[in-house]
Amino acid sequence: MVKYPIVNMNMAEGGFTPEMAVQPRPEMGKVRPLEKHSEAAPKKEILGKQKVKVFFTDHSADRPDTGSPEIYSKTCETAIQMGADFMRSDVRMNILYPQPGIPDQQAMDRYASSFASMKEHGLESGLPVMGSTLPKWMMERYDKGDKEGFQQGWKNYNQFVVDNLAKKGVTVDKVQVFNELNHFIAPKIAPEDLAQMFKATREAFSQLNPNVEIWTSLAVSSVLEKVAKTGMASEAVDFLEKLEPAKDSLDGVMFDQYAGTWDARPIEANKGKLSIKEMVKSPRAVIETFKNRKQITADFWRNMFRYTDPLEAAIKKANSMGLKPGIGEMGFPAKGEGQKQLEFFRNYPFALNRTLNKLAMEGEKLPEELIMGLYEVNDERYAGVPWEKYWGVINEGAPKPIAQEGFVF
Repeated sequence: MVKYPIVNMNMAEGGFTPEMAVQPRPEMGKVRPLEKHSEAAPKKEILGKQKVKVFFTDHSADRPDTGSPEIYSKTCETAIQMGADFMRSDVRMNILYPQPGIPDQQAMDRYASSFASMKEHGLESGLPVMGSTLPKWMMERYDKGDKEGFQQGWKNYNQFVVDNLAKKGVTVDKVQVFNELNHFIAPKIAPEDLAQMFKATREAFSQLNPNVEIWTSLAVSSVLEKVAKTGMASEAVDFLEKLEPAKDSLDGVMFDQYAGTWDARPIEANKGKLSIKEMVKSPRAVIETFKNRKQITADFWRNMFRYTDPLEAAIKKANSMGLKPGIGEMGFPAKGEGQKQLEFFRNYPFALNRTLNKLAMEGEKLPEELIMGLYEVNDERYAGVPWEKYWGVINEGAPKPIAQEGFVF
């Protein structure tokens, strides 16, 4: 596997500087240099090296037309070339169980084969995401008060997945349960019921690995901070407080931050042309709005790409609850926004490293190995995703800031 360098984050040795940011290849054209920051670097603080495990998300197995050994192989090879340590893939319950008690074996075979391909290509254990999309009948049970039937359906789904992964010789180190639980599109499930679900997943996947870790994920963004005021979603720190009854069933929480995308400032800069309500209704409208706002300058974008305040607060809260923090998703659309995608990868790693250094020097505990996810290897092909064909970081013709140069931290 190709291994890329890890920046020494010892502040006594200089720490992470703008010059260390990923630089474009010559054919990508000129990009304005990053501005120097005025803060004086603390001296004699020994942080050592922050080890980073990078993963990519892939959804090829969701669909019969993209779920093939050939595509899995190409995806794994590309991810390795771009510096990935492992891959993440949703194992969608609504695809496996469109009806209660009747699993789709062909779909399960696609998911199991994708994880087997990761292993065959020498990647570390894949990260399955359980419950990211629940079938309608599951939530109907829950909403009608049939919690026993709801929990049994969850247990059956987990065991079915484990049994089929075992047949392929697949093991896992971590399992993510749900995706962005504080998001307005996430299922609304009480913390005590989530705790039961986390425990059931641990019980099932411990058959593959007795030391398996159970994680969940939350979104962090200034948009959600505003949407939270409507009651449609929760800001990450507030949601973690609500999750207190379930914390003992978890090992860690991943935070998804799309700096520059899920950011309220472009909406505000457009003088109210796109309301929060409209954005919630159509997330694609955010991308379309980005294309039409002449008043948003390059410096404005760089500031958004460096905005990590919500992430910093969320990591502190996770630490206070005894949960390991990680970064589940980050990225910027490739299609039609290639130059800005490049700017994202030049700026966000720099800001993230400064944030990690700051947290460590404030005494916050950071994992020995910080897991960090890039969204995503291939374009979305899952029906209903409003930004289909926007996110693939290996799009033909799109700048590849993490290919060859490596995604350096």
